[in-house]
Amino acid sequence: VVAVGADGSVVAQDADGNVVAQDADGNVVAQDAEGNTMVQDADGNTVVTGADGSVEVQDADGNTVAQDADGNTVVQDADGNTVVTGADGSVAVQDADGNTVIQDAEGNTLVQDSDGNAVAVDSDGNVYTN
Repeated sequence: VVAVGADGSVVAQDADGNVVAQDADGNVVAQDAEGNTMVQDADGNTVVTGADGSVEVQDADGNTVAQDADGNTVVQDADGNTVVTGADGSVAVQDADGNTVIQDAEGNTLVQDSDGNAVAVDSDGNVYTN
């Protein structure tokens, strides 16, 4: 089924219950039969919400924030720099060049550069190098 409004808006629904709507300004909302939803504005900014509670937001420049249903979060900018935060409090940061810092929930930290050189510091302050 497709319906076209006098203002140019369009709503389409297929036999499986998937729906897509676009307003006259180019904003789009889509929902599948499982309950996953995607909203995209005319500028290209997008929000996807999963039926499981996960959410992903991406702006038109390619920066993304995603959170899964368990509370783990990934933030990535358009240059490829990434921060992952676990629901347990762990954090991993990686820049676009491959340099990485990881800290687990117990406070143990690993710093590794893109050449594989690493320094680890455990939660008691002991330092280890390779």
